[in-house]
Amino acid sequence: MSRANKEIMNGRSIRINRVPATITVILLTIVLVYFLNFHKEERPAIYGMLRSDNRVNLRKMLIAAIQAAQRGGLEILDVAHSRQLKERSKGKTAEGVNDPFTDADGRSHCVMKQGLKRIFPRVQIFSEEDKEYCKDAHSFDLDPTVLHETAIVPDVEVTAQDVTVWVDPLDATKEFTEELYEYVTTMVCVAVAGQPVIGVIHNPFSGHTAWAWVGHSMSEYLAELHNLPRHNSEEPIITISRSHTAAANDVTRSVFGDNVSILTAAGAGYKVLQVVANNATAYLHTSIIKKWDICAGDAILRALGGAMTTLNDEPINYGPNESPVNKYGLLASLEQHGKYMERLSKYRTLHNGKLSAHLLLLQLFPNYRQQQQLSAVLLRASVSWLCCGTFVVQGGGEAAMSSCINDCKRVHQIEVEPLPESNKVEHSLLLIKGRLQPNCASVKQLKATLNLSLRKKKHEQLTQLSIAGEFKLLLDLTDIDLSQEEQEQEQEDCQLQLSCCNGELRLNFIYQPRRSAYRVQPLYLLCRSSDDGEEEQEVQTKEHCALIDLNLRLVQCIYAHKLNAAGCENRTFTLNGACRVFRSQLSCTAARGSSEDELWQHFASEILSSADWGQQLHLKFVAFIGCTRYDGASVVASGDYSYANIRRHLHGHAALGGGGLALFGSGHFYAWPRHFAKIGDCIRSTERVDVARLPDESNYRRTYGGVYASTLGAVCHELGHCFDLGHTLEGVMGHGFDYLNRVLTVDQPTEHLPQRIVTRVTDKYTDTDTSNASPASSSSVVRPRLTQLRLKQPAGSKFLDNYHAQRRNDSFYFTRNCAVILAQHRWLRPEIDLDLKAQGELNAAQIQLLPASSEIASSVALRLVELRCNLNSLVAHYEEFQEQPAVHRFQLPDSLWHLLSTKHTHYAFVLTIHGDTKRLACDAATS
Repeated sequence: MSRANKEIMNGRSIRINRVPATITVILLTIVLVYFLNFHKEERPAIYGMLRSDNRVNLRKMLIAAIQAAQRGGLEILDVAHSRQLKERSKGKTAEGVNDPFTDADGRSHCVMKQGLKRIFPRVQIFSEEDKEYCKDAHSFDLDPTVLHETAIVPDVEVTAQDVTVWVDPLDATKEFTEELYEYVTTMVCVAVAGQPVIGVIHNPFSGHTAWAWVGHSMSEYLAELHNLPRHNSEEPIITISRSHTAAANDVTRSVFGDNVSILTAAGAGYKVLQVVANNATAYLHTSIIKKWDICAGDAILRALGGAMTTLNDEPINYGPNESPVNKYGLLASLEQHGKYMERLSKYRTLHNGKLSAHLLLLQLFPNYRQQQQLSAVLLRASVSWLCCGTFVVQGGGEAAMSSCINDCKRVHQIEVEPLPESNKVEHSLLLIKGRLQPNCASVKQLKATLNLSLRKKKHEQLTQLSIAGEFKLLLDLTDIDLSQEEQEQEQEDCQLQLSCCNGELRLNFIYQPRRSAYRVQPLYLLCRSSDDGEEEQEVQTKEHCALIDLNLRLVQCIYAHKLNAAGCENRTFTLNGACRVFRSQLSCTAARGSSEDELWQHFASEILSSADWGQQLHLKFVAFIGCTRYDGASVVASGDYSYANIRRHLHGHAALGGGGLALFGSGHFYAWPRHFAKIGDCIRSTERVDVARLPDESNYRRTYGGVYASTLGAVCHELGHCFDLGHTLEGVMGHGFDYLNRVLTVDQPTEHLPQRIVTRVTDKYTDTDTSNASPASSSSVVRPRLTQLRLKQPAGSKFLDNYHAQRRNDSFYFTRNCAVILAQHRWLRPEIDLDLKAQGELNAAQIQLLPASSEIASSVALRLVELRCNLNSLVAHYEEFQEQPAVHRFQLPDSLWHLLSTKHTHYAFVLTIHGDTKRLACDAATS
């Protein structure tokens, strides 16, 4: 055996041949230099793969941050709705106030942090609830549709080690437990090299999400807040924390003077948005604050040109190696930040550096627990810490702070959308829409006092102001002690006094219930062999009739409100008294086995042939089927919770209107209010629909409020067909009827609902005069439907496609052509029509097509001509004519005449100035 082998066998060291090792090192060096020095555009694909793990895309981080904030908000909503908060305490704040923790904090933290960590595993993420254990994995996939289509969001990459994410899963937990939900937010902030560049603030209860990417883009909601009228007063409005007020009140008044307005609020995110919306000019915080509370707001203010600094006028560093606690207070503002810091500097000089001494004390006690104990001692001694050992005895500090809230120095005015010029209101529910100008940071409610002179009654109510100072007020002008006939005979002077902060407005108007020979009669249809007992059925029938009366009064109000907004005053329909019971010969079993069209045909024929209603040619009917039933168990068993499948298992149901009858089921009455005072609660309800028990008709919102909005909106829509309206792409007669909730509320989140598709029911149109159509007379007329949902959006559509329309028009409005038809329609015109009829001026118009000249001719002056599609009654084109000069003949353009006469794909709808209507098809004119 050789010597070397002997050494190996004896356990001695092994000598390595240096030549191969040297060659290996040289080759690895060459490869490394190759990768590092290759031109960027010539680098192999594998380089990008190796490199990408250490880079993060800020565009994707923005999308993920928005999604995380919104997903966390959903968890908070679920806990709030369950009422199972499971509240416990994390200890005391620096001011000795309880610092609560709830299940909502933990659930929001888990879904937000774990969701972000799964997408960006190399990024450092700090969350307020990092100690909370998340036993279930939470994740979500990136959804670019959370960005609106005008957002400028480039692909920017940065090194992962430079990125820090700060997450506040529930800001204002104490207020959350007190149900002060306006203060509650979820927040995500992305900092690069310690500087905040992306900020997201989301309020789960309003649905609003404000986000900004510094130097690139921002959400439309944030831009809208920022564009509100600016505060021009010399005296600032400072917002401070309602729970962190140890020194803020005294410092604020000492720095800014006694004329300063102080707004107490909760939640750092909420206070930053108050600054953005001009409800406050600055946000001051004089004690320690965690960085997850302020980072998102800092980024948003930077994106808008504002600033957030410590009270030493230093920027706040949000780097991963920095303390999560900002110990030096903060000042945040959009404008005049330097001026405010100058005042702080003067205060520091005048008081021999006391403000600096206050900050020094924070440095001397960096331990959070020490600060808590110190502040608790000061609070228990009933003193207010001004600065560095200077104490001012102040009993009842909380009361003193509260007194500052209404100390507003601005002069306010209340503006409302005008009532009709005659100041005459003819519908029993009155909707007032207005705003406080300029907006007031100190108040959140408006007081309304209604004085009724004839009845010598006074009603008071409060309504909430939106973040922009807007409000909507619904008033009931009826007297439950008077019958319908007695109320119609009375004319009453009314005075409405509105007051908010120091602004006041008085409105005087006359309430005279509408009188017309053309009326709408509500009916409740009872079929034979009801499943319910006789006594139970009687009680339910009475409840349902009262419910129908209330909600049809609301529909009447909405018609008047929207037509007034369209410039058509005193236009709405007249109700023919209370809801009446109609006993049908159709059995419940047969009704539940019939299609919507079959139900409409049967009930229309029955009503027309009945002794009570058959000869009432001036009546149209809104009827509700009492035996509607829902088979939720079959829906659950199928596992298909789609809109179409839910409708398939809803029996004895209809939502179909035309001619003289609008027919509906009663399966969604669970979401409708039974009393006037409950209307607001029902339309805003976020209670989830249990589709195992109840049918969901909310266009996938899955909430009681969504069901109420969509189903009452459907009543407005189908009733529009009874008033001879066709379909439009937008508004009430399009897919906009789902948004009825926006008519009655302010500060509603933008909703993104699937568009409804118009389908046809019958196969043939006829040339029919519908001016006095009875239910049966329209049986041969097609009744297009908006029953299906377009779940696949067109290519290129974005999540906020409908934002502007919803903001301007509530998305619930009558398009111009629809408003013209309704304004001229005999069922909506004022009483003057009866005088014209008595004078013989309302003889039926002679309306016809003249193929030789491609004209429409009428013996009565034309008001409107529409070209509607045969397939779905969608209005393709319309021409409006003024009453003067009178137009009796209209020549259709060649392109429209081609559709009418050659293609036979469209028909003409004609309206005269006297309200005559007629459908004309070219084949009828030439036969």
